[in-house]
Order: sequence, then C-alpha cells, then structure tokens
Amino acid sequence: MKTIVIVAASGMIALACTESARVTTPDRQASPGAPLSADVAGTDKTPLSGTLQLFGVDPATRAMATPSDMCRQWGVLEHTTYYGDIQGDVTYVANTKGDCDFSHLVVSGTFGGPVTFQGRSGRMDGVWETNCKPDPNLGTLSCDGESNARGSGGLDGVQFHIKWGPGWWPFSYSGTAFTQP
Repeated sequence: MKTIVIVAASGMIALACTESARVTTPDRQASPGAPLSADVAGTDKTPLSGTLQLFGVDPATRAMATPSDMCRQWGVLEHTTYYGDIQGDVTYVANTKGDCDFSHLVVSGTFGGPVTFQGRSGRMDGVWETNCKPDPNLGTLSCDGESNARGSGGLDGVQFHIKWGPGWWPFSYSGTAFTQP
C-alpha cells in the first residue's frame, strides 16, 4: 500500500492510500469550518468562480486602541451576496487587528448563510481570513484571502474552498467545491 501525505498551509492533512481510504483530520470537530471526511476516490471537484459583493456593515461589538496606535475590533458583521457558481446572502463575522490608520489590516472570523450551488440549496458555514495592505493603484487597501466551509441541509456533503482578491469590493472569487456523488 502506497501512502502519500500532503500538508497544506491551512493545516489540513490529506492521506491517499486505496480506493476505500478515507481522508480525515486529526481531532475532527463538529465546528462549521472543520474539514469534511471524504472518500478519496469518490470525491468530485468542481471549480468555482464568481463575485462577492458587500451590501452593509454593522459596527463592532467591541473595539480598542493601544497606546502604540494598534486597533482591534471584534464582531463586525459584513453582509455580502455571492453571485456566480455560489449564490446567496452570507454574513461574515470579522475580527480585525492592524494599524489605527487602516494602512494594514489582518481580519479573520466565521461566516455563514443560505446559498445555492449546482441547483441545491442549503447553508454554507465556515472560517475565513484575509490580509489587507495599501495599493497605490487602487487608492485604498487591497485584500486577498481565503475561506473553508461546509454545506448543510441540501448541501450536506459539500465542502468549499474559496479564494478572493487581491483588490477591493466587489471581489472576484475562485476555488473548488468537493462533493460526494
């Protein structure tokens, strides 16, 4: 039996052995962003593309600034809509840290909402992160990031890996959906 181990930067580990081998993560948790377990030989991979548009932002539930001019915000709600291969309204919960002049931000959090993918409707919930730096060509920050999510309801058994940026709203996104046929 030949074993191949791949370790991705996101900390996900994939093992491929035989057609009946299963891919799992150590300490698999029931959290929305936890990777799914999937049959290696039976997983369909579908490329994703589209646009992610921001429609509103609710203020932070908590914020602070340090004496060294570093700012943090927790619980910022970003109301977005996916267009393209994934369609639907998704709310991102953003926790930001960076320079108070917003010249550099690191943002991460959770997200979720009802979406449709390949004619199937359900929920997509997961975790995300982005890094934003000034872009003189845009005259604003340029962000690029990625997310991992899994589907539930009519999307049970679907895992999404999505990347966006660089740039500013609206973002083009691309990625892969992993499904069990």
